[in-house]
Amino acid sequence: MTPETLNGSPACHHSHREHSSLLLRIVLWYTVATTLWIYFSDRALLFFTTDPHTLTTWSTIKGWTFVAVTSTILYFILKRIMLRIEQMNTALAESERVFRTLFETSQDALSISDENGLIDANDSAVKIFGCASREELIAYHPGQLSPPFQPDGKDSVAAAKERLATAIAEGSQFFEWTHRRIDGTVFPAEIMLSRFELRGRPVLQATIRDITERRRVQEALQASEAKFKNLVEHLPLPLFVKDRNSVFVFCNQAYASELGMKPEDIAGKTDFDFSPREMAEKYRKDDNWVITTGQTQSNEERNVHMGREKWVRATKAPYRDELGNIVGVMLWYEDISARREAESQLRKLSQAVEQSPASVVITNTRGNIEYVNPKFTEVSGYTSAEAIGKNPREKCRWKLTGRCGRRSQRGRRGRGNCATAGRTVSFSGRWPRFLHSPTKAGR
Repeated sequence: MTPETLNGSPACHHSHREHSSLLLRIVLWYTVATTLWIYFSDRALLFFTTDPHTLTTWSTIKGWTFVAVTSTILYFILKRIMLRIEQMNTALAESERVFRTLFETSQDALSISDENGLIDANDSAVKIFGCASREELIAYHPGQLSPPFQPDGKDSVAAAKERLATAIAEGSQFFEWTHRRIDGTVFPAEIMLSRFELRGRPVLQATIRDITERRRVQEALQASEAKFKNLVEHLPLPLFVKDRNSVFVFCNQAYASELGMKPEDIAGKTDFDFSPREMAEKYRKDDNWVITTGQTQSNEERNVHMGREKWVRATKAPYRDELGNIVGVMLWYEDISARREAESQLRKLSQAVEQSPASVVITNTRGNIEYVNPKFTEVSGYTSAEAIGKNPREKCRWKLTGRCGRRSQRGRRGRGNCATAGRTVSFSGRWPRFLHSPTKAGR
């Protein structure tokens, strides 16, 4: 920072204004004091005497007294003024030193310009534009340190002049700008223009920040958000987000379709708008539990929305902001009504087999017994534990007969017939014969 630039700093102009104000007050005080002294002292002399010789003598004494008194007063006033000026100059020098240090050591690029172009710049500004020296940088107009056109299509030089004029008129301007380095590379920048007085004329200090990295992060974040939104929108599972007051703030298309609404029509509503009161109160209670504990909740529950009932497996998790604070809940669920119905049918079938009046034996494809029903246990005398895992081909005691109960081709008991049975099950998946076996007691 040059001394000339500093002499035009706001601190310097403030000091000049204070000096001028002080001198004006002294002149006014002196004028009033002398006028009053002359007027009242002359009237006092005329009140006591009218003799010309006496008046002359006392007028001379009055005049020398006035000179002595005012000289003494002026001496102390001027001494005080000089002390104050010295203090102000010391403060001004310190202010200039701090201002120079801040200007020169700032990590932000700083420049000072007027309507004609650059006046001064710090080392950070020289570096950000890739110049060899400060003198090289200030030879350019701010508009020349930009590509021919800005992203909005405006001519850079004309737009720069417009920005400078607006900042001088209004006092400040804050905007984003595309700059160009001396080597031709462009970069996005954030500009802050501030007006102040320099040698009696308005100038601007520009703070220039390269926001290339911030733009890159913003673009990456936007791309990530777009991917996430696209994933959520096309997720086949219904998903929605509610705030801490259980008010819907977002939902995907799958959830909106279930309600026969648009996603934007659901935002701002609550469960009370879609579900019976008792269920809505339960949902809200679950929301509060997840928000309070910060834990994920997963369970199967009956779901009623817009009068339609189904069974779902719902997972409710805390929804956090970028700082990790819990700001709501996120829920997604899967319709398990078909599975529940299949399980119900399976339970009915299981009960039918369990209660069947006929013995039922189930084996795997290798012939190993996997299940026997209570009737088999009752008839054979073998418990489930004794039968399960056994294979009729090993130490088989059972007889094979045809469909009508006749004995097998050889009418023998033993391994061969059981092996045939095992092969029949393995290859054809069915066993078109009857199995005769003695009970555990030998009957």
